[in-house]
Amino acid sequence: MDYLVSQGIKDCQDINLTLINNYIKTLAGYTYKTVEQNICSIRAFLRYLFSLNIIQSDLASKTPMIQARK
Repeated sequence: MDYLVSQGIKDCQDINLTLINNYIKTLAGYTYKTVEQNICSIRAFLRYLFSLNIIQSDLASKTPMIQARK
C-alpha cells in the first residue's frame, strides 16, 4: 500500500500491470521466500478486488509468478 501511495495511486481502479511489475522490481535483493510471499499477497489482493468488481481486469492471473525452487 505504501508503494501505491508513493506512486500517487489513490484509487484501486488505477492499479495496472505496469505498476505491479514495477513494484515487483523493487523486491530485488530480498530473499526468495520474501518475494514469494509478497507476490502471493499481491495476487490475493487483486483477486479480492476483482471479485468485488472494484477492478475490471483479472490482474491476478496476469501477475508474474516466481519460479518454484527445487
